[in-house]
Amino acid sequence: MSDDEDQENLRDRDGEGAHKRDKENRNDRVGRRFAEYHRKHPWVQERLVAMARRYKAANRRRGIRFFLEILRHEEFMAPTTDPQGFKLNNDWCSRYSRQIEKDHPDMDGFFLKRRLRAVGFEGGTAS
Repeated sequence: MSDDEDQENLRDRDGEGAHKRDKENRNDRVGRRFAEYHRKHPWVQERLVAMARRYKAANRRRGIRFFLEILRHEEFMAPTTDPQGFKLNNDWCSRYSRQIEKDHPDMDGFFLKRRLRAVGFEGGTAS
């Protein structure tokens, strides 16, 4: 193998490895931020569970994003003294669906989900 080919292979490996590390670091950050938000705002999960249970009782299955958008709308319409308003990060959709199913066994399998790509997330980071 020539020196040029060696250098090209090295760059490919390093670039791929760096990309993977960046992705893992982002997933770790998302998980930490979700856990912190969940600890500070436990009412969010309670409201999501209540909404989802109403749909489950009516035999209507939905993804977690549907319920997050309803919650955003309800909070947007509610009077508030917070000038920033209610904030709920879209990155946490998959975290909330898995956390709810982990914390509420009756909701297991209710949410439509994709495979989670995050490293080390075993169904809940905010136990």
